[in-house]
Amino acid sequence: MIPEFARRNRFKHALTSAVEPRIGLFLGLGDPGVAEWLGDTAFDWLLLDGEHGLGDLRTVLLQLRALQGSASDVLVRVVDHDAARIKQGLDIGVQTLLVPMVKSAA
Repeated sequence: MIPEFARRNRFKHALTSAVEPRIGLFLGLGDPGVAEWLGDTAFDWLLLDGEHGLGDLRTVLLQLRALQGSASDVLVRVVDHDAARIKQGLDIGVQTLLVPMVKSAA
């Protein structure tokens, strides 16, 4: 059975239907404990920063696991627009990616 979070992108839905601003925070430490602690706050979204933050794919995965029960939407900014890195993020369960250095729709 597919979990609810995988069926519907809460973040995307909230952006298109929100009347009030969505408040979030960038996490650049790469620490699952900090991610878990911030997951219990009232932020609407948390972004795991793989571009400028500390860590790699493994630390992103550990932070995703730490945020599993959080009410905050979780986004991941990948290092660059390399298709292989984007696919790795999707493979570990990232639902919302922020892809830097995109210069055209093509």
